[in-house]
Amino acid sequence: MDEYFFLKKEININKDKFLYYAKKYNVEFRPVFYPLSSMPAYKKYKKKINKNSEDLSKYGICLPSGNDMTLKKIKIIFKIVKKILSKKIN
Repeated sequence: MDEYFFLKKEININKDKFLYYAKKYNVEFRPVFYPLSSMPAYKKYKKKINKNSEDLSKYGICLPSGNDMTLKKIKIIFKIVKKILSKKIN
């Protein structure tokens, strides 16, 4: 099971740059998947824009997870998140 967090629009941090900086810490964060309606195979079924799924895709990030996740690793991950967010990257 993946765990997610979402960058608030109000803090104006670009998800792609967040993921770029996260790579430098050797921790794998991943973007949340794009809405199905944005994929070519499903475009013909799109009747309107679903703002919620668009926002989740635009601002969502999957946190590292796995069977071997320990409290120590979780603390390290959140220290990295704090460091990246404190950079105020746009």
